[in-house]
Formats: sequence, C-alpha cells, structure tokens
Amino acid sequence: MKPDIDLTAEEMLTIHKAIHFGQMSVTIEGTEYQISTYRNGCRYVDVKGIRFMEQDPNKSSVYAQMAREGVLITWGQRPGRWIYIETPVGSGESMLNADKLWKTNIRYPGGAQLAL
Repeated sequence: MKPDIDLTAEEMLTIHKAIHFGQMSVTIEGTEYQISTYRNGCRYVDVKGIRFMEQDPNKSSVYAQMAREGVLITWGQRPGRWIYIETPVGSGESMLNADKLWKTNIRYPGGAQLAL
C-alpha cells in the first residue's frame, strides 16, 4: 500500500532523472524546484515537503557500494516517511531519452514497492 505521498511515480522518476543527469531544476505540476548540491557533491531538491537526494558513494553502506558500482539511487525523506528509488547498472543510458526509467524500483515505508 502506497503511503500518503503527494507525488505520482512519474513525478518521482522525473525528480530522480533530474538529480542524476545534472539538471539545474525540475518542474512538477507547473512549479519549478531548484536542485542544490551538498558540500560532499551530492545533489538534492525539496519537492512538496520531501527532500530527494542522491546516495553519497563515499559512505560505507551497502547503498554507497551500489552507487559506486553505477546504480542510480535517490532517497526521499520527510519526517516519518522515506522513499527509495533505484535504477540498476546499465539502465542509465537508456533513461536519458525515455519517458520512464527502465527497471526502476520505488520503495515506500512499510515495504510497499512499485516496479516500473
């Protein structure tokens, strides 16, 4: 069951692409959101009360290892909620011109998952 998050899967994929492919901003429902960069080089954007950020590959977690191996990982966080967006190795190149991200998974709190 999808939790109360006011974004569609397609909107979250748009944010995911914008973060990982160097866009300066992302437009959701006619509102433009500026993408910023942390001091560690990771990109993030706040959309509708959710902070979406790319995985820091310099950490020691399994997710950081995956990012170092080429997996595109975006975390969405707000108090009491999280979202995990992952696109496997080798899918990124096809994403640049695609409307949907191939083989992308979105996971919500409580284990609900949406595979696209």
